Amino acid sequence: MPTVRVVPRGVSGAAAEAVELAARAGLVLDEWQRDVLAASLTEGDDGRWAAFEVGCVVPRQNGKGGVLEARELWGMFLGGERLIIHSAHQFN
Repeated sequence: MPTVRVVPRGVSGAAAEAVELAARAGLVLDEWQRDVLAASLTEGDDGRWAAFEVGCVVPRQNGKGGVLEARELWGMFLGGERLIIHSAHQFN
């Protein structure tokens, strides 16, 4: 588990679906990746996303992309999301 972890209260019913879909697509997530994915899919009592933004600080080449892939797969095939934008930026 990370040294600092802040996750809004709520439920993450979609997390199990997202993990299973990713596995079916050949993407097996590590425990920490499943945790980040579950946190990103947390919903509040009103059924809306509990967090407007999700941040994950991990060194290069350590699996952040896998979390994004699983989240985007869920959004496309199970979440009914009509628009998914993926961008990567380098900050010095």
